[in-house]
Amino acid sequence: MSYCRWSSMDWECDLYIYDSVGDFVSINVAMRRRKFDDTWPRMPKDATIEERVAIWSAQHEWMEAHEDSQDWIDLATIAPEFSGENYRITDPAEVADLLTRMRAAGLKFPDGIIEQFLEQAKEVGDG
Repeated sequence: MSYCRWSSMDWECDLYIYDSVGDFVSINVAMRRRKFDDTWPRMPKDATIEERVAIWSAQHEWMEAHEDSQDWIDLATIAPEFSGENYRITDPAEVADLLTRMRAAGLKFPDGIIEQFLEQAKEVGDG
């Protein structure tokens, strides 16, 4: 199961987090973040399914139209202490701690993920 992917948050997520078959959580940090200009079709959080399909289509068209331009390849550096790193962690409390430090460093990932791992840590502690 993945908690977030590069495509999460309208392609602005810095992390790819998933449960691995090796019984650990894998956290992969991007090296850089795409810098989309004002023409990028943004996805509203409350978009309906029909709106999401239309916006995904518009995003695909935007990518095709900009694949050879500076707009598409313009990248920003992200938190150097985490940039490009990969983590494999078995303890959900440790995952929550790492994600808290990553969020404080400015990395972007969906809200609620830290809380999911804190809840998992509580369940492990109660079990």
